[in-house]
Formats: sequence, C-alpha cells, structure tokens
Amino acid sequence: ISIFVSSIISNKLGIKLNDDEIGYIAFHIGSISTNKENKKVSIVLYSSNYYDYTIKIEDQINKKLSEKIIIKKTTSNLDDLKQIDYELVISTIPIDFIDKKNFIQINYLFNDRDLLRIENKIDDINKRKKEKVLKYNFKKYCSEGLFEVNPSYNNEEELINSVSKKLYLRDYVKEDFREKVLERESMSSTSYGSFSIPHSMSMDSKKTAIYICVFKNPIDWGKEKIKISLMMCFNKEDREDFHFLFDTIIGILTIPENINIISKSKNFDDFMKKFLFCLENNE
Repeated sequence: ISIFVSSIISNKLGIKLNDDEIGYIAFHIGSISTNKENKKVSIVLYSSNYYDYTIKIEDQINKKLSEKIIIKKTTSNLDDLKQIDYELVISTIPIDFIDKKNFIQINYLFNDRDLLRIENKIDDINKRKKEKVLKYNFKKYCSEGLFEVNPSYNNEEELINSVSKKLYLRDYVKEDFREKVLERESMSSTSYGSFSIPHSMSMDSKKTAIYICVFKNPIDWGKEKIKISLMMCFNKEDREDFHFLFDTIIGILTIPENINIISKSKNFDDFMKKFLFCLENNE
C-alpha cells in the first residue's frame, strides 16, 4: 500500500520519494490499521439459561458496535467468565464477582438506552487503557534528564541544534540526526500553534526518546510562537508507541487551556502531573 501511495504522490508532484520517505508513509498506514484494532474492546456476553436470546442480543450489538468491540464469547455458563480474558462483560443479570468498571447489566428486551450505556462504558474503558499506555510510555521514553524548563533557546534552530547534540552524546541518535530534523523542518514546520514536535523522517534512532522543553515565555518557531517543544527520536521497533504518543500529544496540546497549564511546569514530575491531568479532564 505504501508503494502505491508513494507512486501517486510522485506522479502528482513530479518528484521521487526516497526509501526513508516511503518507510514513513508505511509507518503511518500500518499504525492506523493497528490502532484501529487495538481500540476495540473485548467483550463476553452472558445471559443465564437464555442462550438463544443471548445470540439475538449479540447480533444487535454487533450490528451497532462492530467498529468498537470484539465479542470473544457468548455464554450462559458463569464459569466461563473466570477462564476468559475480557475487558467488559455484558449481562442480563447481576454478577457480583466482576469489577463494576468492567461490567454492565442490560435489559432482557435490549433497547437503545442499553446501547448508549454500552457505548459510554466502552468509551470509559478506552480512556483508562489510553491513560495506562500513555503513563507507561512516558516513563519509558521520557525522563528528568530529557527535560528542560526555560532553556535559553531563542528559536527552532537553536533548540534543534542543542537538543540534537544532547541526544547524540547520550547515544540515542546517530550523528546525522540534527541534519535530518532540520531537513524535515524545511519541508514544513513541525509547530502546531503553541507547541512543536520536531522529528526526523527516518525511523533509525538507536533508542526511542522524547526530549521536552517548556518555556514560560514563548520562543520563535517559524511563523509561530511556542511554549512547549517535544523533540522525538524513534527506533523502528517502537513505531506503534511513537504513533500513539504523537497522536495523543497533539490531541492534548491543541487545547489552549492545556498549553497554559503545562507550560507552568516547574520540573519533570510537575510536567507529568499536569500532562496527565489534562489527559484525564479534556476527553
């Protein structure tokens, strides 16, 4: 698919894409497909002694929510619920041993209100999953040693030059990383209003990391003024994590109120607290 897309771009623009650019297209296409599957919530459908009726409910739920769920099993045996991995149990009767966060009781006569309640529960589960993955990935790829408050950079070039060098000296990237980031920046700015996410077009970093700079007073970034910069370097083995982080960060920081909150961070721990607060309160 990436080769096909690349050929269309080449023909339309009259240019030839190199291997790194084709690989970047493949990365995004693959991540979209993978993320779509990962967002589906695994479900067990339970109804005591009414198996045929449960099948009818399964058909109705699948018809309405097939893009959001995967029904792993339909059962009338409570013991099955102790043996299967699931994220949500949908049942027509109360079940005491299941955590309420992973359980919803519906009517025997399944209706639109039940459907709405299931959708809300799915949204809650996905939000908890997202928060859990984000916390894990931030701890994995960010650290106090990759964080600065009010550094003395005046513009994007100064920041890219300095941060690229620091990442190189700490063995995260290769020596040509700076040039690749500047090359990507020359194609189109990596600023998104009040923040930037500078990165290379290549997935060839030695290790994946995010270097964070927070500014009390905004600095110049092309035609924009930014208060937060997150330079990303990533290894191809972590492409799925990168895509998730990239999308999540953009989703959070495109809200002006969140920029105001996060840019007041005093240190890395404070940044993490504020960032996760924004995640939890703005979805």
